Amino acid sequence: MRERSIFAIVIVSMLLLVVGYLAATQLNLMPTQASTRAVLVDELFHVLVGTAAVVFVLVEGILVYAALRFRQRAGDETDAVPIHGNTTLELVWTAIPAMIVIAIGFYAYQVLTEIEKPAPEPMVVEVIGRQFIWQFRYPGEGVTAQELHLPVNQPIRFEITSGDVIHSFWVPQFRGKRDATPGRVSEFLVTPTEIGTFPVRCAELCGPGHANMTTQVIVESPADFQAWLAGQQ
Repeated sequence: MRERSIFAIVIVSMLLLVVGYLAATQLNLMPTQASTRAVLVDELFHVLVGTAAVVFVLVEGILVYAALRFRQRAGDETDAVPIHGNTTLELVWTAIPAMIVIAIGFYAYQVLTEIEKPAPEPMVVEVIGRQFIWQFRYPGEGVTAQELHLPVNQPIRFEITSGDVIHSFWVPQFRGKRDATPGRVSEFLVTPTEIGTFPVRCAELCGPGHANMTTQVIVESPADFQAWLAGQQ
């Protein structure tokens, strides 16, 4: 009878782990993927959420089982059996989380290295944040605009700074943001992969008009981008 109970617990636990992992990784919680880095970031996100879901279901399942299996029965006034601890168990539940954290850290470092890898011959766009607008300069073309235009599949190197206080340049669909700091230039590398119009936000509280510090990025074909540049000159 005891063996059957243990077997049933193991089967139910495995099913809960599978369901938790699938639910966490298959839910579409992220915006549209509009850059090469977005794919890698989303894969990392799914690994993190999936791992967290498995750990959560496992730990909570053990807690619920222990609370029900070893609860005090009605009319039982006796004390529990005194125990000192279990060194082996304590080592196991310390070593396993440590290995999980190390593995996730190594994978995250690989993703970071890949998305920050410099691309050959990127197009440079200077981004200047000011209360409460964004300015975009194309130094090779002599064009300045408050709406960001980019050619699809063209590596871009944003050079980001601020003209007053700290802002943060954020395009959710690109899966990345950088602080815009006065007197300092921060780089942000991205290759847009989807034609469309996406929001540009300020992700750093920068004053009373912070919520309105928005514009848009228009990712278009190279021909349309060149036509837009010509119209700005």
